[in-house]
Amino acid sequence: MDYAGTAFKYGFGGLQAVLALCMICEHATLVPRPFFMLAALALSLIGLLSFTYVQLYRPAETSYGAALFPLLVCAMPAFIPPRVVHVNMERLALSVFRLLALGSVFQVCWQLVDTQGFLANEISHERTYILVFLLLLVGFERRLWACAFAIFLIAVSLYLRPSSTLASATAIALVAISLRLTNFSRLLTLLPYLIVGGLLIQNLVFAADPQVVEAVLNFETEFKQGELGSYSHSDSVSNSDFRFAIFRAVNDELNLYSPWIGKSFTGGVNVYVGRYLHWPGFLGFSEIHSDFLAILLQGGIIGYGLFAAIFVGVVRLASRSAHFAKVRGATRGEALLRSIPFMTCVFGFYISFNPLMPKVEYVLCFLILAPITVLCARQICLEDTLDTPLPLPAGVLATPGLRHR
Repeated sequence: MDYAGTAFKYGFGGLQAVLALCMICEHATLVPRPFFMLAALALSLIGLLSFTYVQLYRPAETSYGAALFPLLVCAMPAFIPPRVVHVNMERLALSVFRLLALGSVFQVCWQLVDTQGFLANEISHERTYILVFLLLLVGFERRLWACAFAIFLIAVSLYLRPSSTLASATAIALVAISLRLTNFSRLLTLLPYLIVGGLLIQNLVFAADPQVVEAVLNFETEFKQGELGSYSHSDSVSNSDFRFAIFRAVNDELNLYSPWIGKSFTGGVNVYVGRYLHWPGFLGFSEIHSDFLAILLQGGIIGYGLFAAIFVGVVRLASRSAHFAKVRGATRGEALLRSIPFMTCVFGFYISFNPLMPKVEYVLCFLILAPITVLCARQICLEDTLDTPLPLPAGVLATPGLRHR
């Protein structure tokens, strides 16, 4: 009997259960402390331990820990005292714009230089969310020329490497920008919650009933052939069959482990799809093409809840803080905070169908959104004076006595 593995497994399960209990207590008592940073910190530590365990006891397997450890970026503000760092939100928004613009131009130029290369196809398929991030930011800032440029870059990217994920994410961004321009503020605030909630529920449904996945993939196949018009029928069907086989294999794996703790991040990341696909030369194992499902299989419902808390927490804090930024006249800061919830939604949409988390260089543009949101929210609190008392945005790690300076 593998006593080390058993102790490790149930130790992780207990740790996740305690953290989930802390999350429930935090929301029940409305303590002004951003739990999503604690969830990111916990997952990053679990990832480090998982990677170490697999290297020591199961060196032949691959660990999902390498995908979790970069979440430490989301938790970095937890190590920074609230009064130490002062943020100029206007300059920060400009810096984020420059970063996204540079990344977007690089993305499209890479596709132009090597349209036939394998690496170009990988980058064009999995990093195009940066283009949508740029569109959201300039659209919320009402910079029409920059918005047109972002749409042009997206159109070029779709021409070079058509992607239903990029097309759908762009549609989400355009709807959000339209609500921003028409001043539907309540719907603009509510929509990110609906999208994130829908994505989280969708992935649970995908894991529970592969037939739902089959219907979605069939629709995607028709969309690629009809609207994007670049894939042949055989390529589209083969891709859909492959992804459907992965979802069915994940469903089989989930039935073998505890629904609460899954593999406890101690098992391999690949699933066996050979029973559903009989392709010549195919070994039968493949990585899971959804980071949400990978987390669900590795950490069960508890691990999935911790991962989901990061998305919900960023959306909640950014949405609440944007209101206070608008009151203080921080135009660009308010636009940045308004766009971050939709950026979070877009990234969640991408990782629902692509395994991005194990590639840290692909996800850094998303991971920095959490510390940006927390630092902006803290700056708003620091600017709150006694003459104009306003309630602290929910989720801010407040300094004792900050309300009564």
